[in-house]
Amino acid sequence: MSQELIEAVATVANRHGLAPSWLNDSAAPFAPWAFLVDRCEVLIDVPRLRVLGAAWDDVLIMKIHAARARSQDRDDLVAMWPLAGLSPSEALDRYQQGYPHAPEDEFLLGWIEAIADESTWVGPLDE
Repeated sequence: MSQELIEAVATVANRHGLAPSWLNDSAAPFAPWAFLVDRCEVLIDVPRLRVLGAAWDDVLIMKIHAARARSQDRDDLVAMWPLAGLSPSEALDRYQQGYPHAPEDEFLLGWIEAIADESTWVGPLDE
């Protein structure tokens, strides 16, 4: 983010009692290769400010890629799983498409399935 935008974000935060980093680009390094801005939802659209939110399924795939062993990432994944609307196999396919250079992980599908099982996700009957 540019310094001008950082200052604008801080001004909005002060006016509305928000955390100074309420708007940030900290997830940008985790964007999948095929990330499409066209799929984003417009969250705020006012003169001189347009805020986009990534689709839940894209956020889920990014979170899978960014997940750290000792963090809240797993809890976040469990909470957002039902919002993403993906089956575990679809999530793995999307992950592999989005991060084609990620190392092969033979346990990734099992880990994703465990997250889906822990969530309130209800998949198709034929899975």
